[in-house]
Amino acid sequence: FFITEKPTFPYQSLSLDNLEMTLHPHSTLLDDRQLQTWVEVTRATIQENVMLEGGGDISNINLTIIVDDMKVLHDEDFGGALDNFKITNGQDNQQNQSLQISFGLILQFISSRNNWFLASLVAGGFLTWPQQRDYLFLLEVFSSKTIRSTSLKLKVGGMAVAQSTIIPNWLQSTEPQKSSSEE
Repeated sequence: FFITEKPTFPYQSLSLDNLEMTLHPHSTLLDDRQLQTWVEVTRATIQENVMLEGGGDISNINLTIIVDDMKVLHDEDFGGALDNFKITNGQDNQQNQSLQISFGLILQFISSRNNWFLASLVAGGFLTWPQQRDYLFLLEVFSSKTIRSTSLKLKVGGMAVAQSTIIPNWLQSTEPQKSSSEE
């Protein structure tokens, strides 16, 4: 009779610096409570994507987000769409401001694979409009509606990897859409 042991895999630690998320519109820096909410919602979004991307090959995830800086940007360009949006809708100055959060992260997990590309694991949770809409909705809900942005941009190493298009308020809904099975 043989006893077979389940193979053990090393705990992997990957880090990524020079990340930037820009939320639009947002005209003030986050206070401590709002920043904690942003960290928690961002962490949950990234962790969920890591689990999806990893299939069954990732376990024991520990994700740490380190905020380096926050600043309010004026007339942030979201791929040219913002300028047209401001002109056609005559928005005031506060609506033309964005909040940029610079951060880094450390992702630790157990996996049999050792060829993970951390930038894609991070960006993968923000690539589509439904993902961005759901993320922005969660930020709004968990911040008690004090973070009410309608678009975002995510940069990794200075390169935009996820970017919302500015959509007029009357066309957009920040609430996640129900699937036909939920109705």
